[in-house]
Amino acid sequence: MDNGGPLKSGAKIAVIGGGPAGSFFAILALKLAGEMGKDINILIFDNKHFSDHGPRGCNMCAGVIQDSLITKLKGIGITLPSDIKREDIEGYSFHLRGLSACIKKDPSTSIYSVFRGGGPYGWSVIPRKKVSFDQYLLDHAIKEGVKFRHERVSAIEFPKRGESKVSVICKSKNNSKVYKADFVVGAFGVNTVLIKKLPFGYRPPKRWNACQAEIAMDREHMKERCGNMIHIFFTRSPKIKYLAITPKGDNATITAIGKNVGINDLQNEIINSEINEYLPRDWEFICHCHPRLPTTPARQPYSDRCVIIGDASYSRHMKNGIESAFYTAQFAAETILKNGISKEILKKNYDKRCRKMFYYDNLAGKILFLLHEIISSNNISSTVYLDRVIKEQSHMDPKHQKVSKLLWHLYTGDMPYRYILKRFFNPVLHVQFAYETIKKIFKWACAGP
Repeated sequence: MDNGGPLKSGAKIAVIGGGPAGSFFAILALKLAGEMGKDINILIFDNKHFSDHGPRGCNMCAGVIQDSLITKLKGIGITLPSDIKREDIEGYSFHLRGLSACIKKDPSTSIYSVFRGGGPYGWSVIPRKKVSFDQYLLDHAIKEGVKFRHERVSAIEFPKRGESKVSVICKSKNNSKVYKADFVVGAFGVNTVLIKKLPFGYRPPKRWNACQAEIAMDREHMKERCGNMIHIFFTRSPKIKYLAITPKGDNATITAIGKNVGINDLQNEIINSEINEYLPRDWEFICHCHPRLPTTPARQPYSDRCVIIGDASYSRHMKNGIESAFYTAQFAAETILKNGISKEILKKNYDKRCRKMFYYDNLAGKILFLLHEIISSNNISSTVYLDRVIKEQSHMDPKHQKVSKLLWHLYTGDMPYRYILKRFFNPVLHVQFAYETIKKIFKWACAGP
């Protein structure tokens, strides 16, 4: 086989990781190969059962599926069944310094919360096989003709001079197995030790250690206090940038975003803030984890006969990890089937496309989140900020709801960051913001001590 040309019929592809990135790649590659008249063989490796409860089946994600991803899934023949969806989310509710503002979604769009695994420990309301979003995607890939091995990959050995096969090594207590492949796709994510074992110039993204926990909630309490809204709390904690409550029927996922958030940090923030009012009196964590969030792109996520996809490669800053996995999987599948499998070709056709989509847009995203943090940390600006959203939602035409749309796009991720940043610097918006700020300061000054 040509060491640099596109994969041909009969090629064997090993995919390490059975989460969304791996399943997306397999589904997209098989579909494209069929359209090109190629017959390829794909084998996915993963040691997890995504239908298991607790950490064994979980991919450590809040599990929010936005409308743009739902549309992409339909485009490749995947329609999520009702028993995969935990809640049909109606919008986002933002909380800051005692003020709350709700922004409802467009009725023509859909947002769902899902479990990435079989649910937290002790959770058994619905049969496991019908719960997991990740398992559903993997099962769909298997139905399309993908093979699956429930094994842990311990190492990858690349071909020596004169050879053409990559060796995928799976070790267990009792034996060791070696699988030969023409190409390897790393879909293992940033939460695995395998990212430290790749024998080429790959460097994983820099990461934050966030914290996520599950709390059991009575459905009536959930409906009364949280509704079908995702609640975003801007905290005063130096460790937590913001905190989100995602409703999932009879339990809620609580996610604390920050550089290095521990479970004690999350617990203290809940106890000492208004967040506590939205939870049952006797709440307790029934399950928790510490997902790693990539904050930079990876360095050289490719080599001869190998490419890294998903959040171990490129991902949108703080948002849309599953959708980012879809894009990197698509770019990888198109490159190896249309262009080639050498390091140079992957750099030109895969890495360049990823950088074009994510690199500069993520810089805009970091600026936006920094600006948002500056505004929310100040008593006056934060009050004016959320007051404006409340006013827009109560009696303004949707086309004039400038601040509401900025907040919505930033936290749903349904628009590129560079477009949101451009809207943020709208002169009209800042004139209005300055006017409201001066009015607020004058009002407080007149009120006296």
